Amino acid sequence: MRRLASLPALLAAVLGLAGCDVFERLQNDRVLAGVLIESPGVSQPDQNVNLAGTVAATVFFGEVDKGANPADAASWRTTGLDGAAVRITWDGGTATLAPAGAAGQYALTGGALAYVPGTAYTFRVEYGGETYSGTVTAPPRPVLQDESGAPLPLVQAPIAYAQLPDPYVLRRDGTSVAFYAVTALSSPSGAVNASAATCTNAPDVTDPMAVVRLFLDDGAWRTPTFSLAKADCFPAPAPQYGYGLLLTSVNKVGGTSLSSNLFLGSGVVAGSAAASVLPVH
Repeated sequence: MRRLASLPALLAAVLGLAGCDVFERLQNDRVLAGVLIESPGVSQPDQNVNLAGTVAATVFFGEVDKGANPADAASWRTTGLDGAAVRITWDGGTATLAPAGAAGQYALTGGALAYVPGTAYTFRVEYGGETYSGTVTAPPRPVLQDESGAPLPLVQAPIAYAQLPDPYVLRRDGTSVAFYAVTALSSPSGAVNASAATCTNAPDVTDPMAVVRLFLDDGAWRTPTFSLAKADCFPAPAPQYGYGLLLTSVNKVGGTSLSSNLFLGSGVVAGSAAASVLPVH
């Protein structure tokens, strides 16, 4: 069982959402948090760089226990529910997610998944004779920029570790919800694996509390620039090859835009990342 909220401000965010059925949905006890993310590959044969990309989806489906005092958001808890049939559907495709360890967690990496910007993806959960769903449109792939606003190349010029700026500043256009991640690369082949990041501001998609907070209060992820501390994101000693920089831009849909049988804090997310490889010597 996990805490769904730990700050009174979270309840204020819920009550501040507009819509005639807000309070009805607040009484629902089923919660859905779905995430679809495309991580890009980086292929530059002339520089011997070949890093694989992938598309991954995760879903948490469970129950919300609001306790004896539903107005006390800090007391809310979630419990995952196993045995659900979980799918993502889109125009021309469908993919089934399998149980993934913890109760209520379902996931799929690769397989039938495909990410197409501008496509509507529907997360559909069937459980106990009911269907729970939410639909989100995949955003365009972002452009990763340096501090001056110039697009970063797929593979940057090699740099000495001592010359890495502190902080290392990443930019992007607009103020949509975005997450950064830095990964250590031992070689120019393999994959840019955001799940093994040296630093990231992305919510933990396996933690329903973290994902629900994203749906209700996303201000921390809407800044146009991100300043990455060298000690945290580029720790010494430098990896054998360098670092992979990722910036993921997402669309999210939650609250009253999902099926009416879901708790108000439910939501679904789709997004894609831009990548740049930074060789370090």
